[in-house]
Amino acid sequence: MNNSLGWLTLFLTFIFILSKKKDISIFKLLFVGFYLRSSLVFLDQYFISLPGGNFDSIGYQKKAIDISNEYGLKILFNMFQEDNYLISRIISIFYTIAAPSEMMAKAISVAIGTISIYLFYNLLLLVWNNKIIALRASWIFALMPSMCLYSSLVLREVYTTFFLIITLFPIIIFTRKMVNKKINSITWNNFSLNNHLFFILYIFFGFYILKYFHGAMFLGIFILIFFYLYYFFKEEFKFIRNKKAIRIKFFYVIFLLLLPIFLWISNVIKIPYIPEFGLTFNLIDILQRRFDISVINVVNGVYGSNFPSFLIPNNLIDFIPKVFMRIIYFLYSPFPWDIKRFEHLIGLLNSIILIYISICCWFNRRKIFQKPELKLLFLLLFSYIVIYAIGTGNFGTSIRHQTKFIFILICLAAPKLYNFDFNLKKSSVLKK
Repeated sequence: MNNSLGWLTLFLTFIFILSKKKDISIFKLLFVGFYLRSSLVFLDQYFISLPGGNFDSIGYQKKAIDISNEYGLKILFNMFQEDNYLISRIISIFYTIAAPSEMMAKAISVAIGTISIYLFYNLLLLVWNNKIIALRASWIFALMPSMCLYSSLVLREVYTTFFLIITLFPIIIFTRKMVNKKINSITWNNFSLNNHLFFILYIFFGFYILKYFHGAMFLGIFILIFFYLYYFFKEEFKFIRNKKAIRIKFFYVIFLLLLPIFLWISNVIKIPYIPEFGLTFNLIDILQRRFDISVINVVNGVYGSNFPSFLIPNNLIDFIPKVFMRIIYFLYSPFPWDIKRFEHLIGLLNSIILIYISICCWFNRRKIFQKPELKLLFLLLFSYIVIYAIGTGNFGTSIRHQTKFIFILICLAAPKLYNFDFNLKKSSVLKK
């Protein structure tokens, strides 16, 4: 494989970092994030095999070569297919333009991961309007072991994180536009299809792309719909009580919101990993079979990373407490008693950081529930945690899934995170 293409990709990413040199704090943040990720690529390419760099990663690269050889640039006209290989089709474009290169594919992940740091910083500025808070949380994002690892391998996680961050921008802006500042609540009287159509299409397209990286991510759009519906119905009931009538505008707003659900029910929209609407009535049986399979240690036997068997519910009464325990394991495992291999120590470090971030988020709970857009971010995060905790059976996979959306937890905890860069307070650059 041609490693020179990988080095070229890393060099071009470094040029992007140099373009931010006017702001030394941002430059330092991006440079350190880039250095850690590119160093892992260097280690994986020349010395050791990084955890998670086998199986799926190798499969995506081989698939990219096959697609490049068979379709070339024609694949641009058929990017979205009902499989798990959108990442391979993206990489195949670069393989067609240049040449197949494993290191280039990894370097593309580094580039996306580094740009995601910058995007996350800007997302924090949008949410908190404070550069010190944004930098402090961005450093956590840049240094977190799982973020670094999966930004240096050919896996879907870094792509998913990138597109989810991009999608959250219009979500936050749209939600703020819908807020009545006098009552600090979302009101659909502020809704105008002409003014907000761009944001609606942007959000839907963002989740549409996420669906092809990992199907469960598309469920986020349903979370948004139910969130807005709650406020809209609440407001309309108040209006009906006072005016004894239903406004016409209410009906087309509800229709617009429910349209994605109708498309899913009618099987126009199919979501990978998510059963069709007709099968949802057997959801408990489907989940039970998945729980039973999850305890089988296929790869490493007793030294694997599977969740303990006591997390499998035995009946409906057992389901809710066991799901709660699975959420704890999904977020914070491996625990010290789960460590069986050296690779698990990396997961333990990641879990310790997550526990710290979760505590900071708890201390920031009052601010989170003061603003509708922060409530929405929390609801989206919580929903993803529940969905993936139910569908995950080992902490190796759970750490991978976390990196898709756990940056939302960092965002919500940002004001309470420790300011470990002591120069930030002294720098005149960091004024609001």
